[in-house]
Amino acid sequence: MLAATVGVSPLIVVFDLACLLGVIWTAVDMAKQPALSRRQKAMWLPCLIFSFLLIRLVGLVAAVFYFVAVRPKLLARSTR
Repeated sequence: MLAATVGVSPLIVVFDLACLLGVIWTAVDMAKQPALSRRQKAMWLPCLIFSFLLIRLVGLVAAVFYFVAVRPKLLARSTR
């Protein structure tokens, strides 16, 4: 329902939720692993979460770059 009111594709919402659940599942499983030391967990868990957030940020940067740099050039070419 929220996806329809905001204008976001339901597939994107499902994909994002699947990615989030995958990261949470991995983080919980990694935290439970007795084979990993505290130091390894302290290193891997933040890296896992940061990489999840970074991928979305990279996508946002690419979208902003498109709208700021690429799209105006495309519009200028189409008006010629």
